[in-house]
Amino acid sequence: MKAYDMHRAKLIEFLSDPDNDFPNRSEMALLVLGYKEISSMYKVFTKEQLTEIEQEGLAERRKRYAPVLSEVDKAMFREAKLGNHNAAKLMYERIEGPVAAHTNDDLNKPTPVSVVINVEDCSVEKEDEKESVEDGDK
Repeated sequence: MKAYDMHRAKLIEFLSDPDNDFPNRSEMALLVLGYKEISSMYKVFTKEQLTEIEQEGLAERRKRYAPVLSEVDKAMFREAKLGNHNAAKLMYERIEGPVAAHTNDDLNKPTPVSVVINVEDCSVEKEDEKESVEDGDK
């Protein structure tokens, strides 16, 4: 087995284990592969190959997390159904993505409001009609 294949397998195994912290490239060279110098790793791998290995390891890591995350989602959904507003908000954000909160940067500045007035629904009495109605009531 070539050094490339052996080290690649070792990196993917390490990266895919959720119990391990995701290392930076220096840690990959020194701690995972056991090189004495970081530059030794770049004699075996190009930067592009390392990026590809990191992506593959991360994908494997996510597969291992999937069963645990589904249990968390079920628990959060149960809480949301019971009326927990924070759980409901998190469920919506998980499905639809985060919703930006509306904030007014300047609290002294009035917030614009749009008003729709339907003239047909408004009843307006003329002043002289109002007087005649009042006179008739006396």
